[in-house]
Amino acid sequence: MDRDAHQSFEEASEAAFQEHKLRIFKFIDELLWQQAEADDSMDTYYKYLDVASIVSGSYVEQASNKIDEHLWRGAVLRGVLDGYEEYLMLGPIQKHAHEARDAIDEIDWSTAISENTIDAYLSYLEKHREGKHAQEARDAIDDIYWQETRSEHTVEAYEHYLSLFSNGRHRAEALQAIAALRRAPYIKFLLFIIAIIATLLTANYYLNNGR
Repeated sequence: MDRDAHQSFEEASEAAFQEHKLRIFKFIDELLWQQAEADDSMDTYYKYLDVASIVSGSYVEQASNKIDEHLWRGAVLRGVLDGYEEYLMLGPIQKHAHEARDAIDEIDWSTAISENTIDAYLSYLEKHREGKHAQEARDAIDDIYWQETRSEHTVEAYEHYLSLFSNGRHRAEALQAIAALRRAPYIKFLLFIIAIIATLLTANYYLNNGR
């Protein structure tokens, strides 16, 4: 066998081998996919994907979709924060990513409302800075600070509120309270003077009438 003939033989043998390998891979791929569909569990779909990466499987997208749907159904059935977060971490396709984030937003918001503390609302905002309830959370923080400020009812407390919430919901009330507190000593002094004048006028009246 001359050199060219030998090379042609090797090429033909390699082509035949590759064709035979493709047939075997196709057979394995079809068999595993049928098993995965029959079992319809995440484990079998994951196993299919493991082998599919070797045999160039034809159902990778379908298997990924099935896993995604299993994870999503599990998250919805559980209806808890961990389930939706798990879906976002593990879902291969994440067709329901938007719904999962919305669900997490609502769960975190419900937690914040039930605790009704500044820390709870801040925790919500850390995770959902642009969340559906972000403005409500900011307003709630503003209101809680305002209630604390009103309880103290000092110029310093109102000024501190304004430093935290320069455009807060209670800005006008804070400014009015500061103005009133600063006027209070002068009003008190004025009332004192008025009282003295009234006393003097009364005394003068009786003195004049006594004559």
